[in-house]
Amino acid sequence: MRERNQQPSEICRTARLGGVSAVFSVVVASVCVLLVAAPTTVSAQVQSRPERDRSDPGPRLERPEPRRGSPRERESSPRAEQQPDGKSLPRAPGHGRGPGKDEDTKDTAETAKDPLKKLGDTVPTTAQERDRILANLYALLATAETEETAGRVANAIERIWLFSGSDTVQLLMERAAKALKEKNSALAIKLLDAVVDLAPDYAEGWNRRAYVHYTDQAIERALGDLRRTLALEPNHFKALEGLGQIMKDLDRKPAALEVFRRLLEVHPYASGVKQAVEELAREIDGQGI
Repeated sequence: MRERNQQPSEICRTARLGGVSAVFSVVVASVCVLLVAAPTTVSAQVQSRPERDRSDPGPRLERPEPRRGSPRERESSPRAEQQPDGKSLPRAPGHGRGPGKDEDTKDTAETAKDPLKKLGDTVPTTAQERDRILANLYALLATAETEETAGRVANAIERIWLFSGSDTVQLLMERAAKALKEKNSALAIKLLDAVVDLAPDYAEGWNRRAYVHYTDQAIERALGDLRRTLALEPNHFKALEGLGQIMKDLDRKPAALEVFRRLLEVHPYASGVKQAVEELAREIDGQGI
């Protein structure tokens, strides 16, 4: 009886073991199928990919260039400037050195070597600028070392004298000069009358009219205009020369000597003035200078 009871248990155990074995066999079989199928699938995927041209390197990622230097050095770098919107603009050549620094240095060197070069070519635009240029030119004239240098400075001064700051006055002066060249002194006087009326502080207008009066033998009028010229422009060497000559013609030798000496202080190389001073001094003092 006991043996009979044990037989069903053995049968059940065997059945259970057989079932487990069957399940395990199914699992193993499935794994084997997957292992066999995987290489085939991978191979098919590899074969399905398009072959890349080995000569084509494909897209490359460029590494950004490292930013060197301190923030201050980067700000002062001549490569670019930052706009308000953050964009960069290339800087112009010479940026950071100042506008035209090389040219300014060259001009400064040339001016130091020959101060007249810049002063003589400058055209004043205001009365203040005119006075400043004249002051510098008068200083150069008084200290000129040669007659040639003095002549250049004197010519530059005479050009500055013509500056009036008025196109109308300038036109009248040109027409007066033309009339005088054509020996039409009456027309020249009328034109110069208009000049001194329009610009009473314009010294050259009075000086030109004094010259016309002198050529017309209107000596007293010439003297009046010359004095007015010198009141406006004390270093006007042409007016000093004219005044000294009139004093000499009127036999007012001490006055003529004083004027000519003053003229030599302004223009040491004024033509014939040194000789006139020596002659007048001998006549007045009875001896040379």
